Amino acid sequence: SFYMEQSSSQDFYSFGAGSNGQLGNQSLEDCVELPIKLDNIFKNECVKEIVGGGGHSIAILNNRKIIYSWGRNTEGQLGFELSDEEYENIRSDNKEKIVFNPTVVDLSFMANNNILIKKVACGWNHTLLLTSNGEVYSWGCNKFGQLGLGEFFIYKSINEPVNILENNKNNIKKNTKTSSLHNLVQKKKSSIKYSKIVSSPHKIQNNENLFIVDIACGLRHSIILSENVAIYGFGDGKFGQLGNHVLNSKFNIKKKFLKTCNVPYPIYIAGPKYNNNDCDKEPNSNNNSNIDDEVVNNDPIIRISCGWKHTVYLTENNQLFSFGCNKYGQLGNNTVEDNPFPILINSFVNESIINYNSQSEVKLELDYNNDLFIDNIYCSWNNTYILTKSKILLALGRNNYGQLGINDDSIPFVMVPFIVDHPGIFKKIKQMEVGSEHCLVLTTDDELYSWGWNEHGQLGTGDIKDKIKPTKVNYKDVLTLNNLQHLSAPFGFNFLIINN
Repeated sequence: SFYMEQSSSQDFYSFGAGSNGQLGNQSLEDCVELPIKLDNIFKNECVKEIVGGGGHSIAILNNRKIIYSWGRNTEGQLGFELSDEEYENIRSDNKEKIVFNPTVVDLSFMANNNILIKKVACGWNHTLLLTSNGEVYSWGCNKFGQLGLGEFFIYKSINEPVNILENNKNNIKKNTKTSSLHNLVQKKKSSIKYSKIVSSPHKIQNNENLFIVDIACGLRHSIILSENVAIYGFGDGKFGQLGNHVLNSKFNIKKKFLKTCNVPYPIYIAGPKYNNNDCDKEPNSNNNSNIDDEVVNNDPIIRISCGWKHTVYLTENNQLFSFGCNKYGQLGNNTVEDNPFPILINSFVNESIINYNSQSEVKLELDYNNDLFIDNIYCSWNNTYILTKSKILLALGRNNYGQLGINDDSIPFVMVPFIVDHPGIFKKIKQMEVGSEHCLVLTTDDELYSWGWNEHGQLGTGDIKDKIKPTKVNYKDVLTLNNLQHLSAPFGFNFLIINN
């Protein structure tokens, strides 16, 4: 989500799917077609940004010490558990475990005044929180190991969490070294059970003292980026979205396809941190990745993003890689084959820009210094979006709801980046967010555009018809966007924060 510094007075708006109370409008209405104002939702607290998952929302306060959460809590994704009385006190539906009012999450582990919240990311039913001192905490659904807590157990008697080191080999087959990456402690006891739901924040442990600088969540998998520019994945990986185990080696680059993993596992290692004993010594005959030792050693990762079942990352040298599910061409390599090995797709990006249709409604005067330099990356469920330095937007992947924004619903999907050349947003993108199957863009003209899936009114256009091209949001009668501080599009709903 995008945010800027804010003033002390704010207005909050939401629209889209709200059947779990995630819009903060004291309702379970499943379709809100226009932005609605949320009155005094945070009791005059100043909010920095709002993020969300499939049916829950989380607000980070401006002081970056406190978060509020609300919405569906069936799998602990709000970060707390409530008694029947507490549910009633904060106007909640106990049967469905839905919390209407934003409620403070206990972050007592941040008692140190120097520790701040750097980022919060959400999957469908799980949440990650990154602190300024490089630690990551997770809570919510753990059925696929997406919390990264390893063999996580809860004592029945005292309800205290403990991580189990023993039998970790059952979670990552044929891997005897992974446990050295993680500080999993305590012994297994007969009075404990495996926990698939964790309803309060718990630290993701490791004994290498990794300093984490970024986090991202897919539907049921998580990716973290360390300061030593390595990325680690955990959770559901059966489509290759956890990538492969890549380590530097004079023999080859080890690749191991993980179908599931419940502890952070290295995907990409930059630099000669690991010795050759950590790698397979036999060449991999099935090597269809174009990563080599030079790339691994000398090109740090700077951005990460996750789709439903795929992952994308960008390097310092402007190299864009993708891996995972490719059913709709969302990996951008001109195929529809799933691939657990990171694929370099810059050539497809550059070709799309260089060979841009000269007959298009928008004329492109190519500036190689800016047009071919990638500024940001975004993933929706089955799409990847690439924003260049000159604010050219490229889209690839599924198009069944018009989520490519190319004004052509006869194309079911595209397998290489395609320029979104609508004149209202072309080279005018100021802020951008993507939901599960829709996009929101604020332009330099302070116009808000949306396109894609609209079943729940999440495009804000006053109807529920899908839009196959960028379409103006009908906000003029309810808000002004020249002081828009924050724009977010969690899955099928949206939030706007306006400074007064």
